[in-house]
Amino acid sequence: MGGGFQRMGDVIADTLQRLRPPQEVLLAQLQSAWPAIVGSVVAENTRPQALKNNALVVQVKHHVWLAELRGGLEQDILRTVQQQHAPRIKRILWHVQ
Repeated sequence: MGGGFQRMGDVIADTLQRLRPPQEVLLAQLQSAWPAIVGSVVAENTRPQALKNNALVVQVKHHVWLAELRGGLEQDILRTVQQQHAPRIKRILWHVQ
């Protein structure tokens, strides 16, 4: 039984992380990395909300942003998500608030 003591907060955080479903962990990772994935301006107007059937559901603040995202940014965002975080994500579903 080697080693020293661990902080109780670290033990609890590690335990909760192991008990969380993998899908929740992936969503939390995507939410944390979102500004790096999409850039700060887009991140201020969007937020990953859920993962459903190999799709990333993203909440969008306004219809204007929805048009902009669908107009050209969507494929770049999807490619970045797939390459850096989740190859199993096959599409992005945008949902206006």
